[in-house]
Amino acid sequence: MAKNSAKSKGYRKAAKKKPYLTKKEITITVAVIVLIIVGLILFNTFYDDGSLKVADGVVVTEGENSIIVNGSASSRSPRYFKLGQVSEIEGYTMERVAVETDENRARYEYTNEDEAGIDTISVSGVNYTAKAMTDLVSGAFGDSETSEDVDEIREIEVDGKKVYCYSHLQRPAEDAEDQIYTRELIAHIEVNEKRSIEVLVVDQADAEEGLVATDALYETLDVALAAISYETK
Repeated sequence: MAKNSAKSKGYRKAAKKKPYLTKKEITITVAVIVLIIVGLILFNTFYDDGSLKVADGVVVTEGENSIIVNGSASSRSPRYFKLGQVSEIEGYTMERVAVETDENRARYEYTNEDEAGIDTISVSGVNYTAKAMTDLVSGAFGDSETSEDVDEIREIEVDGKKVYCYSHLQRPAEDAEDQIYTRELIAHIEVNEKRSIEVLVVDQADAEEGLVATDALYETLDVALAAISYETK
């Protein structure tokens, strides 16, 4: 009796599957991945975006009274940048006031030691351009019911940097418990294409007649600007 052939029993010779990638293609793919990883390592090693190093949660920077901003959108992974430094101003007491949520950032408050003249000067870093901050803040004052006499924005140049500044008068609301009048000058200094330094010159009194003239605010601004040195990096 004739034996049944493998074909008659339903057996089929399995076709040998081809690999998705040839050895040559696998080698090339691995080489590309390695090059990408090495490139990222080298980029992170040698690229300097100007951000400051942090050791034990504290920014490492040279000099005292540094003006620092967080350039990151997240407070969990901050990237600090130094915009400049401030120095003492004669006739004023300077105090560093840290931001509540971040000890590495602060504003510098200058309080007049004499009862006469401008009351306070404040200097801090801003993570926006000077022009953007000026448009934003001045627009808000213009819409305020208690803020009047908002000056036109002045554009001046100090040490080769643009400074946008303006002043306004803040009258207290009729039902306010403290009837305090405020004349304030706000200046934003263009440090670079991304960030700026804000300077506030403030005078307050119980009556509008007790406030200094606007020209006095600008004279004090000149003094404040002279106390700021800028980061060149």
